[in-house]
Amino acid sequence: MPINAIILLLMSTVDLVLVLVPTLMTVSRRKKLEEYDYETDAEVTSMDLQSMEAKPHVGPQTRMWVPTFTYSCGGHKFVHKSHVGMTEKTFEVGQKVPIKVSSADPTRFVLVKSRAFTLATTILWIMAGFFIAGTIASAVLLNRLG
Repeated sequence: MPINAIILLLMSTVDLVLVLVPTLMTVSRRKKLEEYDYETDAEVTSMDLQSMEAKPHVGPQTRMWVPTFTYSCGGHKFVHKSHVGMTEKTFEVGQKVPIKVSSADPTRFVLVKSRAFTLATTILWIMAGFFIAGTIASAVLLNRLG
C-alpha cells in the first residue's frame, strides 16, 4: 500500500473519531432527556469558587465556579453539588433552572439547557470540520502530486 494511501487512511480514521464523539454525546444527552421523566426547576443554592486540578496532573490548579442545585421530587428534597466546574459564573444564587429528573433514581438529573454541553459539542464539531477539510485537501494534493 503506498504511503499516500496510508496517510489518507489514518487521517480518515481521525475524522471518523472526531465526528463520532460529538454525535455520541448528543445521542446520550437526548436519551437522558427522554428517559428522565419528571420535569421541575432546580434552585441554584450556591456558586462556590473552588480550586480544581487538571487530570492527569499536568498543570497548575484552575479556579472554577461549581454550582449546587436544590430540587424536589416525589415529596423529597435533594441537594446536588455539580461535579463539573465552569470558568465563568454561569448561574446566580437563587436562579431557577429547568431540569429533568429520573423518577427511578431522583438523585440523578440533567439540565434541560446546558451551556457547557452546547459549547463542548460545538468545539468538537468545528474541530471535526477542520480535520475533514484537511483530509480532503490532502487527498486532492496527493492526487495531483501523483
